[in-house]
Amino acid sequence: MSNVDKVRTKTVPVVIDGKPHSLRYDLNAFADIESQYDDIDKALVALGKGSPTAMRVVLWAGLRHENEKLTIREVGVMFGMPEIDAISNEMTEAIESSLPELTDDQKRIIKDRKAAAQKKMDEGKVEEAKKSSGASNPQSSPLKTPGTGDGSSTRVQ
Repeated sequence: MSNVDKVRTKTVPVVIDGKPHSLRYDLNAFADIESQYDDIDKALVALGKGSPTAMRVVLWAGLRHENEKLTIREVGVMFGMPEIDAISNEMTEAIESSLPELTDDQKRIIKDRKAAAQKKMDEGKVEEAKKSSGASNPQSSPLKTPGTGDGSSTRVQ
């Protein structure tokens, strides 16, 4: 990040594991991300692709202002995959409001991540509605396992 003198800091509230926290991406947070990825852009690209590692690192960096001793692994147990999309929206807001000037690639990555998070949240709502109405059909999304040795798959019921 070449415009470190223009980093703006905004604290964004977030609830993780039922507890209130705040995300802050100040110079220290960006340095923490850079220490893990060697480059902020690499971290944002990985985040945009939905990398669980990037999610933990970026979330960790944004939470460290609350607890300097917080570890990346501790952050990983603070939330589950169903929560990550909601958390990523707050994380994205905090990052966007802190970066001095986003490149077109960074803007695209953040926009793509927001769209992917919204899609997953919408899909989760549809699945939840199906389950509550009893309309869920296990045949509609088969899980396959390798193992017959003849090139075919076995459906897991």
